[in-house]
Amino acid sequence: MCGILGFIGNEMPSVEKFENALNKISHRGPDNIEYNQIDNKCILGHTRLSIIDLESRSNQPFQIGDYFITYNGEIFNFIELKTQLQENGYVFKTKSDTEVLLYSYIHWDEKCVEKFNGMWAFCIYNKKNKKAFLSRDRFGVKPLRYYYKDKNLIFASESKAILPLVNHKVKPNIEKIINFIKESEGCFSTSTWFDDIYNLLPGHNAIFCNGELNSYQYFKSPVKKSLSSNSKIFLKKLKNAINLRLISDVPIGYTLSSGLDSTSIVALAKSNEDDLVTYTAGFRSIESEHKLVEKFTNEYKIKNKIIYNEFKDEKAIHKLVYHLESGHGSPAILPLFSLYDKISKDRIKVVIEGQGADELLAGYVSPNYIPFLFSKFMSLNFKDIIRILKSKKDFTKSEALSKYFRSALLPFIRDLIFFFKNKNLLNVKYFFTKREKRLYLKSSNYFSNYLNRQHSQTLTNLLHYGDAISMAYSIESRVPFLDINFINYCSNLIEDCKMGIYDNKFVGKLLFRKEMESILPDYILHNKKKGFTTPVHRIINSDWAKSFLCNLRHIKSHSILSLSSINKIEKNKSQFSENILFRILITEVWFKNFYE
Repeated sequence: MCGILGFIGNEMPSVEKFENALNKISHRGPDNIEYNQIDNKCILGHTRLSIIDLESRSNQPFQIGDYFITYNGEIFNFIELKTQLQENGYVFKTKSDTEVLLYSYIHWDEKCVEKFNGMWAFCIYNKKNKKAFLSRDRFGVKPLRYYYKDKNLIFASESKAILPLVNHKVKPNIEKIINFIKESEGCFSTSTWFDDIYNLLPGHNAIFCNGELNSYQYFKSPVKKSLSSNSKIFLKKLKNAINLRLISDVPIGYTLSSGLDSTSIVALAKSNEDDLVTYTAGFRSIESEHKLVEKFTNEYKIKNKIIYNEFKDEKAIHKLVYHLESGHGSPAILPLFSLYDKISKDRIKVVIEGQGADELLAGYVSPNYIPFLFSKFMSLNFKDIIRILKSKKDFTKSEALSKYFRSALLPFIRDLIFFFKNKNLLNVKYFFTKREKRLYLKSSNYFSNYLNRQHSQTLTNLLHYGDAISMAYSIESRVPFLDINFINYCSNLIEDCKMGIYDNKFVGKLLFRKEMESILPDYILHNKKKGFTTPVHRIINSDWAKSFLCNLRHIKSHSILSLSSINKIEKNKSQFSENILFRILITEVWFKNFYE
C-alpha cells in the first residue's frame, strides 16, 4: 500500500513544490519517498509502504523501457499472471507485483485490469507517445483523485497532495457539504469536498493524451444467473480469497468483532496460520461486544488485544477529518482510529478486515426489504409470517419505516421534509440542493436493486473511510470479501440463499451462516448484528466541542447556516438533534483543517 502523485501537462511545477506536495501523503508510505521527472510533460511521485519484495529494487516510480508507473495497492494473483507473462518471454528482475502489473499493461494493454484480482489505483506513463493510463479497482478499495484544467492533469491518492500543485486556492464544494449536513451524504460519487477535485469512480479507467482526459467504465456488477447454493464452492472461494490476501513479506494482523464476517475470516485463516494476532475495539463504560470476542479467542486459542476508546480526544477528531478530507456523519468511526493506532504501535503493516459481506450477502436486514418480504408472504404459512414479524420488531418502528419510505422519495421532497423538521437551520439559498446521480446496475428485481445500491454506494463510503483510517497509520487494509471470484459467485446466488429463516429468526447472509456451522460456535452464528455505538452526546457535550460550536467562524463566513440558527447554536439554545450538531461540528473542523 502506498501513496501516489503525478502531474502531467505544460505548466510543470518546480521540483521543490512537487516534493512538498508528495510529503503531504508520506503517512501512506514512510518506507521510501521518491519522484521522477520523466520529461518536460510528466513528473511522478510515490510514497512506499513496503509489503512485498522489501528490497529497493521494487521502489517506485518503477520503469521498464519507455513505461513508468506509480501504483498503490496489491494484485493478489500476481504470481499466476507472472507465470503467464514468463511463458510469453518476459524476464523479471524483482519479486514484486508492481513489475507484474507494468508488464501486464505492456502485454495486454488496457485490458490488463480485467485480469487483476486485487485493489489498485495507478498511473502508467508512456514516455514515447506521452500517453497516460490511469485505473482504479472495481469496487474502489483504493482512492484515486484528480484535478483537470487547462490541459493539465494532477492526480493523487489524497486531495491534500493535489492542493499545493494547483495555481489558485481551491474553493470548498459548498453543495457537497450542505448535502452532508442534510443527509450525511458520503463519498460514493465523482465529487469531493473540494471544487474541481474529483474521484475516478470505482471500476473506471482514464486516458490522458494531448491534454485531453477521457474516462470509461471497464467493470459492471455481474449479470445475475440465479444459482442455487453449493457449499463446496462457497467455502472454497472464500478460503481462496483469504489465502491470497495472506501473501506478505511483513507481519499480518486481523480486526475482530463478535460478528459473523470477521470471526469467519479469523477461523478460516487459523487453519493456515497458528500465531494469529487479532485486535478488537472495546468500550469500558457502555455495552460492548468484547466479552463475546474474548470467549471466541480463548476457545480458538487466538491472541487478542482489546483497545478501549473513551471518545474524549479532540486531536483524534481533527486527525480523523484531516485524513478523511470530508465529513463522517457518525462518531462510530472513532473506535477504528484508536484500533489502528494500537496496531501501528505493534509494527503490524497489513490488516485483514471483514468489510464487504453485508453489501454482498444481504447482511443489513432492514425495512428496505419490505417489498421482498411481501413477495415471500404468499408462500409462507401464518406461523412463519408471525415469526418473521416478531424477529424483526424494528420493521414496525416509526423511525425505521420512515427511513425506508424517505429513501424512495425524490430529493426535493426530502429537502422539504428536512426543512420542516429543522426549521431555519440552513441558509435559505440552500433550501434545495442537487444530488449526484447514484450509479449502480439496475434490475427489475427490487431485492437485487437494493443490494446493488448497497454495493456501489454504502460500500464505497465504507471503503473510503477504511483506507483513510488505516493509511493514516501506515497500514494496508485487505478485504477478502471483495475478491472478484468470490463476488462473481455470490452475485449469482438466488435471493433465498441470502435471506430467510434461521434459528426461528429472519436473517441475512443465510447461506454464509449455514456453511460456517461446522466451523463457528452457535453464539457467533446466532449473535445479533451490532455496530459501533459511540455515543454522540459525549462528544457534543465535551468542553472542546462546545467551544467549537460557540464559534462557527467558517460556516458563518460561507453562509451555510442561517444567522438565527448560528446564534442559537453558539448560545447552546438550539433544538437541533445531536446528529445534526455533530455534522456541523465536523464541518467546522474540516474548514479549520484545510482553510486556515
